[in-house]
Amino acid sequence: MVSNILELFSGGPSQSMVGAVSKMLGENESSVQSAVGSLIPTMLGGMMQKASTTQGAGDLFKLVTGANVDPGMLSNVAGLLGGGAPTDKLLSTGASLVSGLFGGDKASGLANALSSVAGIKAGSASTLISVAMPFLFGMIKKLVSERGLDATGLANLLLGQKATLAKANVDPRVTSALGFSSFSNMLERVPASLAAVAAPAVAKVVPAAPPPSSGLL
Repeated sequence: MVSNILELFSGGPSQSMVGAVSKMLGENESSVQSAVGSLIPTMLGGMMQKASTTQGAGDLFKLVTGANVDPGMLSNVAGLLGGGAPTDKLLSTGASLVSGLFGGDKASGLANALSSVAGIKAGSASTLISVAMPFLFGMIKKLVSERGLDATGLANLLLGQKATLAKANVDPRVTSALGFSSFSNMLERVPASLAAVAAPAVAKVVPAAPPPSSGLL
């Protein structure tokens, strides 16, 4: 059975993160919760996009299993958001992961969109993105480790989220910042599994026609 990653994150790290981030940024907790509600599905959608090709799946696997991604951080959300060196390291890791997933040119647009949707400052939205990314990656790295997944296994785990993720309510302003007209448009671009990517190419193979008859009996 495929784990519902959005549900797993919402039921644990997200709840701890919202309160701590709200306090750290001086933002209303309900506004931060609104931002997280659009951000996490969008991050998962971006991971699905990247995982939808063999090359992208390999690159994503390297990001998820990198030494800077620590599954143990999931049990220390408040401690990592208390300020000082731990928080600085978390934000640096997050900025690196955002760049690796979406590209550096998309980060500011995503932050501005979240700011508009949730009613928080653009700087707060940018910080929230850098905070959320390591926690989400940490949870996925934990799943990769527990299940012994390789790059293809990770890709299929993510691509298997398509049906459940489609139920998320993501404001189109957020996905527009990443080049998609809507969240459904973002999801419809990804296959159901990595194996499905190669299938059309196989289907197009046509047997060679027999050589023309010489007319001789």
